[in-house]
Amino acid sequence: MADVKVENKNNNNSKITNLNPHSSVPTIISNSKVMTDVLELVDKVSKTENTTVLITGESGTGKELIARAIHNNSSRRDNPFIAINCGAITETLIESELFGHEKGAFTGAIGQKKGKFEQANGGTLFLDEVGELSPSAQVQLLRVLQAHEFQRVGGSEIVRVDVRLLTATNRNLEEDIKAGRFRNDLYHRIKVFTIHMPSLRKRKEDIPLLIEYFVDMFNTKLGRTISIPGKVVNVLVDYSWPGNVRELLNTMETMMIKASGNTISIDNIPQNIFQNSNLEKETVPAFNQEAQNYRNLVEWILKEENYLKGKQCEKQLKTQAKQLDIWPTKQGIAGIGRSLIKVLNTNTEFFQDIDKEGIKNIFDLLFLLAPSFKTEKAKSVERLLSKWPNEKVEKLPAEEFISMDNKIPETFITQPESLNKAKDHLPPTPITAQDKKPTKEGLSDKDIEALIKIVIMVLVLIYFILMFFWPETWLVPIIRRINFLVNIFSSRY
Repeated sequence: MADVKVENKNNNNSKITNLNPHSSVPTIISNSKVMTDVLELVDKVSKTENTTVLITGESGTGKELIARAIHNNSSRRDNPFIAINCGAITETLIESELFGHEKGAFTGAIGQKKGKFEQANGGTLFLDEVGELSPSAQVQLLRVLQAHEFQRVGGSEIVRVDVRLLTATNRNLEEDIKAGRFRNDLYHRIKVFTIHMPSLRKRKEDIPLLIEYFVDMFNTKLGRTISIPGKVVNVLVDYSWPGNVRELLNTMETMMIKASGNTISIDNIPQNIFQNSNLEKETVPAFNQEAQNYRNLVEWILKEENYLKGKQCEKQLKTQAKQLDIWPTKQGIAGIGRSLIKVLNTNTEFFQDIDKEGIKNIFDLLFLLAPSFKTEKAKSVERLLSKWPNEKVEKLPAEEFISMDNKIPETFITQPESLNKAKDHLPPTPITAQDKKPTKEGLSDKDIEALIKIVIMVLVLIYFILMFFWPETWLVPIIRRINFLVNIFSSRY
C-alpha cells in the first residue's frame, strides 16, 4: 500500500458524507457497503417528524454521530440537540437530570431546575446507554413517550414538551427484558425504528479513510506535517479494534505525538496492536523479531548510565544479550557484532531515529572488547556508517565517548547528551529484560541460603541412612561417651 499522505485530500476512494446540508462539518467518513446501508436508513428516518429511533452497536462505533446526523438532517435541525449518557449519572440523580426538579425537592435543591426534556423542547433528546436507566426512570420515560408530559421531581405541575427521542445502547435489551432489568413496553416504544452500527472490524475498507482523516485533523491540531507509510496502515487495518473508531482515534493521536520527523514508523504503533494483529511479522517490511531484539540491546546501551564497571564490561554486555535472547553464537562479543552489522544493514529504517554517532559509539565498544572483531569488520562498519541516514543530532561534549586506543576506563559512561535522543523513541511496551541489571560476581545471599539448605538436607539424609543400616557401628560408641561424661559430672557434683 502506498503512503497515505496528508496532502492527498482528494483521494478518489474517500467518501465524506455531510448529512447536514446547513453545516460544512463532515459527519460520516465511509466507503463500505455496511455503512452505505446505515446512511440510507439515516436519510429515510430523518424525514420523519417524531419517530423514535434505537441505535445499537458496540461501544465506540459512533452511535451519537448517527443520532446527530438524524437531527441535523431533520426539520428539527434549528432547535436544540441534547445528549445525555444515562450510565454516567447515578440512579438518585437521573430523574432530576431528565425531568428537572423544584426548589426544596431534595437536599441541595436550592432552586427550580429544568431537565433535559425541557431543554430539548422542539428539538431532539439523545439518551445514550438507555439500558442503564433505573426502573423508576423507565416508568417516567414511558409516560413522556405516551403523553408527551411529565412532572418535575418534587413538583405537581404538568410540563408538556415536543421532543423527538433517540436512544442508543451497547447491551442486548431483549436479554435485559427476560432478566427483568428493562421494561418490555418501554422497549417497544423506543425501537419503532432501529439502526445497527457495525463494528470497525466489519468495515475494514473504511480504516484507511479514517486514518487519513485523523492524520489531517491532528496535523492541524499539533501544527505538524506528518504522513503515514502504507506498511503502518496495513498493521492498523489488520487489527481487530475492540474499541472501534474511538480506539482508532486515540491510537492515531498517540502515534502522531510519538512520531519523530515527518513520518509515523512501525515503532510508533502501540505494542498491543502489533502483537494482536493477524498479520505475520514477515508481511511488514523493516520489522522482525531479531531486529526488535537488537533494537532493544542498542537502546539499552544508549540508555543506561554508568552501567559498565571496568573489567565487568564484557560480562555485563553478554548478560544483557542473553536476557534479550540475542546470543547468536558461541563466538562472544564478535558474534554479537557480526549479527548487529547484518541487522543494521537489512533493517536500517528500524533504527533510523538513532543518530550515526550513537551507532559508532556502540561499535567502538565492541571493537575495544574484541580486537579481532575490529580487524575483521572495521571496514564493514565504516561502510555502514557512511550510508547511515541520521547524522549526529547535536555535538558531543568535549570528552570522548570512548577511544579505541585507550583501555577500558574504570567507569564506562555511555550516555553523552546527544545519545539521550534515543530515549524518546523507545518501543511502546518496554521489554522485561530491559529493566534488569547485569548480574554481580560471586554468590548472592539467596544462593548462599539455598546452598546451606542443601547441606542440611544431605546431613539429615546421611543420619537416617546410618541409623537404619548400621546403628551398632556408630550409636553405641556415642552412648558410651555420653555415659562416661555423665558419670564424671555426677562424681564431681
